[in-house]
Parts: sequence; structure tokens; C-alpha cells
Amino acid sequence: MEHTYAASRTLRKEFEQLITEHRQSLWSYCYKLTGSPWDAEDLLQDTLLKAFAKLPYLYQAQQPKPYLFRIASNTWIDQCRKNQRIRYAPEEELLHQSVEEVPMIDVQHSIDLLCDALPPKQRVVFLLIDVFQFQTREVSELISLSEGAVRSLLFRARQTLAKLDRKKQMSTNKKSPVDQAIRAAYVHAFNAQDADKIAQLLSDQAVMEIIGVTEEYGKEIIRSNSLTDWQKDEEETHGYFDYLDGKAAFFVYAKDEQGQAVLLTLQVIEHDQDQILSIKDYYYCPEFIAFVAETTNHSPKTSGHFWI
Repeated sequence: MEHTYAASRTLRKEFEQLITEHRQSLWSYCYKLTGSPWDAEDLLQDTLLKAFAKLPYLYQAQQPKPYLFRIASNTWIDQCRKNQRIRYAPEEELLHQSVEEVPMIDVQHSIDLLCDALPPKQRVVFLLIDVFQFQTREVSELISLSEGAVRSLLFRARQTLAKLDRKKQMSTNKKSPVDQAIRAAYVHAFNAQDADKIAQLLSDQAVMEIIGVTEEYGKEIIRSNSLTDWQKDEEETHGYFDYLDGKAAFFVYAKDEQGQAVLLTLQVIEHDQDQILSIKDYYYCPEFIAFVAETTNHSPKTSGHFWI
């Protein structure tokens, strides 16, 4: 099995090199679909996993960008079906709608309204055509609908958005300060770069997931691998808990050459009253880190998609 593991890792790196130039636009598309940076990163990772897993089943060459966008679109629509039990109009119904060419609307003002205003397929079509500049024919192929149905969905989407109030609705979604003892202990141990103290906080069955790269199962494995590597790192870092899009996260910062704080990674930590059950680290998610850094008025320090 070790040979299989090694071969799969080599193929995965080749796959990543093939799609690197499309990752940023794909992440942006996932964010505009979901409206949440957390959900965008989840959708991106699901898309990449499916895209890589499907390669052995393809017997004709695929262009990377439409291949990725197709999987992201269909994955998200499937999630909406499962989570919301949305009824979609059959294609015959769509073809009875007006398919007249409708004028472009102010895209920038409309993007913030997408999540609440449009059903999933309309959102997909609107984003692919009016934002990411796909052609109607291409979108028809991506989501397996006729061009007439795609034009109808676009018409509906533009019509709906044109009627909505353009005023941006902002919600700070602030919550009370994070003061749980387990998190306070984690902050202290992390900022002291004490791997043993962090290990003591872990449950025996804890899971460490470095998003998009690896997973470790069990306290001993985590301590002897990722925590050991982290403790050897000479870069000075510090972290604290805050909220992003309503979700508590551990923000980790380093310093640039001018001594300014730069965002290095985020971690999501699940725990009970006494022990940490899992840690998700977004260190190798540069698109996500760059987005979060911009929203917090910091510069990002990203490290690619794999360790060197």
C-alpha cells in the first residue's frame, strides 16, 4: 500500500500544478455561490477532491477551468437539494418563459444579494455568465441544460435582481467574547509554542486536519508529526480567538520584514468542556487566507497548497 500512497501523492501534486492558475477564480466562484468564506473553502475542497477522483473515469481530454466549474456547480446544487429540498422546475417549464435578450444589470451591486434572492440554478447561471464570462453554450454543457433553459434562468435571475433594493445589507454578526477555559489554555500553549501542553489538551481520539493536505488521527500521531514540525519552526507566531462570519476561529499571525502582523492561517477547534476533539488548519488554503486577511485589514502570508 505504501507504493500506492506515494504514487497518489505524486499524481495529486501534478493535478494541483495543472489547475493552479484556476484556483483563485474557482474560490471566488464558490464564495459567490455560498456567501460564506467557510462554505466556500468547503465547496472548493469538495470540488478538488471530486475532480481528482474522477480523473481515472475520463476517456477524453477536459479543459481544466470548465471541468472544475462544472463540478463546483453541480456539487453545490446537489447540496442545496439535500439541505433545503428545493423543487426545480423541469426544463420544459423553463422553455415557456421569455427567452428574450435581457440587458446586463449592475453586477457589482447585485452580487451581495445573490444568497437571499436567487434559487440555486439561477445563481449558478447568473454567476457563470454575468460574472465569470462563460458563454451560454458553455453553461449549457456545464449544468446539462439546453441553451434555451439557460437563457430563461438568466432572464429570471436578472429580472429578480433588478427589482431588489440595491442598498447593501450588512450584519456584523458579533458575538460575546470567547472565554472558555479550554480555549484560553490553547491560546497560552500555542503562543508559548509548547507542543506538549497542546497535546495534553487533546483527546486520545483527536483529529488534526490540515485542509487539502493531510489528516492525522489520535493524540500520539498528532504529537509526533504535525505538532513536532510546528514546534521546530523558528518563525515567531501568535494567535487569538475571534469570529469570522459568525464562526469562532483561532487567527494565527506572523510578522513581515517590517515587523507588521501578517495573517498566516486560521484554525477551527472543536472541543467539549475538558478536551480538544479536532483541529482544522487552513494553512495551505491561500485563497481563503487572502480573503480573510483582506476582511481584517491585514496582509496575508500564504504558503502554497502543499508543504515544501
